[in-house]
Amino acid sequence: MDYASIIGPSVFIIYFGYLYFLFNLDDSASDYAGIIGPSVFIIYFGYLYFLFNLDDSASDYAGIIGPSVFIVYFGYLYFLFNLDHSALDYASIIGPSVFIIYFGYLYFLFNLDDSALDYASIIGSSVFIIYFGYLYFLFNLDHSALDYACIIGPSVFIIYFGYLYSKVNNL
Repeated sequence: MDYASIIGPSVFIIYFGYLYFLFNLDDSASDYAGIIGPSVFIIYFGYLYFLFNLDDSASDYAGIIGPSVFIVYFGYLYFLFNLDHSALDYASIIGPSVFIIYFGYLYFLFNLDDSALDYASIIGSSVFIIYFGYLYFLFNLDHSALDYACIIGPSVFIIYFGYLYSKVNNL
C-alpha cells in the first residue's frame, strides 16, 4: 500500500506525458509513446490492484512489473535496430535500466522475502541510471529528447524519494 502510493503519482506523470506525446510530438516521439503506453497501463492497473487488494506480497508485484518490463525491453530492441539516432541514444539509457528491473523481477520471483526494502534497492539502481540519462538529455540532446526528459524527470524524483523513504523506514 505504501509502495503503491509512491509508484502511483509516477505512473500518472508518465501517462499524461504519454498522452502529450501521442497528440503533440513528432514521429519518433510518437513511436516511443506507443511502446511506453502499454507498459504504463500495466503498471497503472497493477497500482489499482495494490491499492484495493494488497496482501503485502512482492510476488504479486513481480507479476505486474514483469510484463511491463518485457514490453519496454522489446521496445528497446526495436529502437536499437530500427529508429533514428536520437531514439537510439535513448535506447542505450533505458536498456540497462530494464535489465536491472528484469533481473530484480526474477530475483523476486524465486527468492521472495516480502521485503519492500529489497524492491526499493532494485528500483533505486534503475532510477539512478534513468536519472543520469535524464541529465544527459537535459544538456546534450535535441528538442524532442529534451521534452521527454521533462516528463521522465519528475517521475524519477518521485520514485527516488519513495525509494529513500522505503529505505529509511524499512518498508
